[in-house]
Amino acid sequence: MCIYREKVSIPALKSFITIQGAGADKTIVQWGDTALTPNPGAKGQTLGTYGSATFAVNSPYFIAKNITFKVSNKTSLIIFLCFHFISLSMFVLLQEN
Repeated sequence: MCIYREKVSIPALKSFITIQGAGADKTIVQWGDTALTPNPGAKGQTLGTYGSATFAVNSPYFIAKNITFKVSNKTSLIIFLCFHFISLSMFVLLQEN
């Protein structure tokens, strides 16, 4: 099993990206931010829901296969933002460990 402990953000100008793991139980991207995590770039403010995403996708034509995105807190919200050619789709997965 491989656990990658990092926050990932794919910007809008990086399209046609595919991320493929060795299996959902074997490849995990994990981070521990929450909406209340202090924002290091804005003194006295928190990251908020949008800024706390473990894995944020803002680009078109993104594909993820055989991989798990996990937040290391007890109850967490994982937000995937996928901008498509015409519309915006938001997928929210509530995960409890």
